[in-house]
Amino acid sequence: MKLTNNLSEYGLISKIFHWLSAAVLLIQIPLGFYLVDLDFSDKRLTVESIHVTLGLSIFYLTIIRLIYKLFNPTPALQNNIFAGQRIIAKLNHIFLYLSILLI
Repeated sequence: MKLTNNLSEYGLISKIFHWLSAAVLLIQIPLGFYLVDLDFSDKRLTVESIHVTLGLSIFYLTIIRLIYKLFNPTPALQNNIFAGQRIIAKLNHIFLYLSILLI
């Protein structure tokens, strides 16, 4: 497996960015729901601190991921995909990145 992307597949760095983002998001969402039910206490402050730290980590990880994406080719979609599906795939990526950055 190559470190960087090529026109046929994603490289190891892109896969690490992807799975690291997914893992932190999967931790962050239940942590946020848990935080809502806590009364004000030292425990809440600790959980809130972890939640904020993870949120900032996701934000900066996404920024680094987008910068990396600028300098690395994205693998081409298969030729048997129709044009509308290509547009939807690109829009999906754009809206996912925007939603992560805005949240």
